[in-house]
Amino acid sequence: MARARAECLALTEPTPRPRAARGVAFARLVPGDLARYGGDPVEAERQYEAARAALEHQPLVVPSSTRGS
Repeated sequence: MARARAECLALTEPTPRPRAARGVAFARLVPGDLARYGGDPVEAERQYEAARAALEHQPLVVPSSTRGS
């Protein structure tokens, strides 16, 4: 579980290009769930709050279409 948690949290690190807020939020939900299932409600709440904040404070990135118009 530690590896899954670390890989998800790596997806929340800042990058030169903005990430989609939904992806960042989802990457925070998984460690929150792992903490909750592991019996750590304080860490779970911290991760869930970070997921909410990601949606609130991250720029919304519009998916680019690969199809021609």
